[in-house]
Amino acid sequence: MKHTGVGAIILACLLLFHQQANAQAYGYLSALSVAQGEKLRFYISTNDAKFDLIISKLGSQKKEVLTLHDLPGGIQPTSDSAFINGCNWKATTEIVIPSSWASGVYEADFPSADSVKKLIFVVREKDLGKHSKIVVCLTANTWHAYNNWGGRSLYDFNSYSQTASVKVSFDRPFTDTLKNNYFRWADKLVIWLEDHHIDAEFCVNTDLDRDPWFLSHYKVYVNPGHDEYWSKAERNSLETFLHYAGRIICLSGNTCWWQVRFEDSLRTMVCYRDSSIDPMYPLHDSLVTGNWSRSPVNDPPNLLLGVSFEHGGFINSRNIFPQTLGYGGYTIFNSHHWIFGGTGAKNGDVMGAQDAIAGYEADGALFNWHGGFPEVTGEDKTPKNFSILGISPAASSANLPAGHATMGYYSTSTGGAVFNGSSTDWVKGIDGDDSVQSQMLANIFWRFNSYFDLPPEITSYSPARITHDSINHEWVDINHLSMMLSANTIDTFTIHGRGPTGKKPFYSWRIAGKNVGFDSVFILTPELKKPFPAAFLLEGCASIGYDKAVVDWALLDTTMRFLSAPPIVCKKHSFYFYQAVAASLVDEHPVYSMVYGPSWLKMDWRGKLTGFVGNQTGDQTVILRAIDSKGNYDFQTFNVHIADSVLAVAELPDNVVRLQCFPNPITDQTHFLFTIEEKAHAEIEIIDMKGIRITTLSAKGELRSGPHVLEWNRTDDQGRRVASGIYLCRLNIITSSGKSASVIEKLVVM
Repeated sequence: MKHTGVGAIILACLLLFHQQANAQAYGYLSALSVAQGEKLRFYISTNDAKFDLIISKLGSQKKEVLTLHDLPGGIQPTSDSAFINGCNWKATTEIVIPSSWASGVYEADFPSADSVKKLIFVVREKDLGKHSKIVVCLTANTWHAYNNWGGRSLYDFNSYSQTASVKVSFDRPFTDTLKNNYFRWADKLVIWLEDHHIDAEFCVNTDLDRDPWFLSHYKVYVNPGHDEYWSKAERNSLETFLHYAGRIICLSGNTCWWQVRFEDSLRTMVCYRDSSIDPMYPLHDSLVTGNWSRSPVNDPPNLLLGVSFEHGGFINSRNIFPQTLGYGGYTIFNSHHWIFGGTGAKNGDVMGAQDAIAGYEADGALFNWHGGFPEVTGEDKTPKNFSILGISPAASSANLPAGHATMGYYSTSTGGAVFNGSSTDWVKGIDGDDSVQSQMLANIFWRFNSYFDLPPEITSYSPARITHDSINHEWVDINHLSMMLSANTIDTFTIHGRGPTGKKPFYSWRIAGKNVGFDSVFILTPELKKPFPAAFLLEGCASIGYDKAVVDWALLDTTMRFLSAPPIVCKKHSFYFYQAVAASLVDEHPVYSMVYGPSWLKMDWRGKLTGFVGNQTGDQTVILRAIDSKGNYDFQTFNVHIADSVLAVAELPDNVVRLQCFPNPITDQTHFLFTIEEKAHAEIEIIDMKGIRITTLSAKGELRSGPHVLEWNRTDDQGRRVASGIYLCRLNIITSSGKSASVIEKLVVM
């Protein structure tokens, strides 16, 4: 856009004022990545005549490594074209990176009138891969793309006259880019790695352009945050790395969206964004600086990373799927995958919602639903063996149909592998130390950096309960590994797996640690069931060497069973309540009825039994029935003892209180409903079948007489999700009159 006359004069004055304001408290570096023994020059413009420059290594603690005192200050002149041609300032000082400085992220601080200015740079290992075979790549290309210092960036929205530049110089200060990029994302990974004692070396994007064999020194490559701008050389380097058994941990979103190229010895980045105006078009289409997925480049990132922004979108941004409405978490699938090992995660759980890890820009893959799982179609060039581990609704605008953030994993026939968190904000969960997410990432780093083969994957299994449920505000199919069996029938279980390099897995089956089968198909006969309790776990394994992938079925040896326990003590002139819970082999919602009982009790078809006790006392017999859609049924018979007074109730052995838990079986959360007949202190202990206490739920203060509820979210004292199995809950009561009692109920955790 051209400006003439008064408008041009005003624009020139505004630009000059902007440049002068910037020049008074800014600096830049000769490089964002430098190895030990190399020189690093600092270019600083400041009002101060003298100033100190303090250099520190970043991590869990900021550790000062060098202070340069009394450096010469002064304002450095800036041209109108600094955004494209660089500032061309005189070097304020330079240092040679000591050999004692380990590879990592460093910060150089110097004062300004209103704050401390920060310069971020990376120290590379002189001998690449000597310290660690993990390299973390900071997404500096994206930092520069959004940097509008000097008046323009690669974007209209933050450029003067709303006119973007097609080239940006690296020889200029940053505006707020570091705060919005490094400290928003990468810093969280740097701290997490140090806290988990995982050694890593560091680089920036352009290191892969400078040295095409840079990644050959490493086993694992990691890019956190927002890695939007890639060059052809960088893409080629990562594709070669993966082909030669490299492992990629992509903790970025909107990844590899725009292609760029470099000029001036990697100090100027070029991106026309509109392919038709790039001088390379149509002479060298593969180098045109447009969108990777579209013409004329036509090289979607799905081919390498499994996903792209094309089929993802925004979450918790631009008022699209905001966290305030419950969005921002991943619905988990394939929870048996080795990546989820030790997390306790189950299909249908939502991971990371509290930290909104799915957002603000997320990448996705096209998929269809099959057997309760989302499976990629491959139409978008995503590898067919890309296992989807989590999804979240996403959209490119509020008016368009939703895409999906698609977290997943795949391996190559050459031993390479890719895990993709598919979201710019994925690292926010490890900053909050989300136990599931943190354990996942630890699993990935350990496996990817080991010299062992990657574990096999279980690609399908049966049987399973498929439910259609609303999670993250969308209807999804959920594949549950909790089943009911008929005691007198033969049941068939199957698993199918694949090895990471085409190896065929070895299959086995175990119950309570005992081997019961060695094939991909296992037939569970009544004779095999007899030695085991009515509720047990069946484990199907696909193994290669010492590595295995496991699926656990939680099995109940019945077609229909009441699982809840009724209150059996009640005081006259009081309200009686019981929520009956029965489980069916074929029906999630059996129909309940009261077959026999006193006239003051009523039951609805959902299992709610209620009534007001009149003046009668003594025992009242109640018989309930639950029947499913196939005619399977179970009866529950019990006596309700109606006492004359509070004291009479309190003096009954073990019956001071009434306790029930619902739902039971438990998938994610259950409620313990108990009624006390006088003021009391109460706690509930969760105990496993070995007698080991898992956690304690304590009511706050002394409770009044009447009904109370405590909730359990299926976690232990450390916040870890407990495994499927049989547990006991014990309610302990001490009344205000000094009486005590305990009530124990069985819990089935699916």
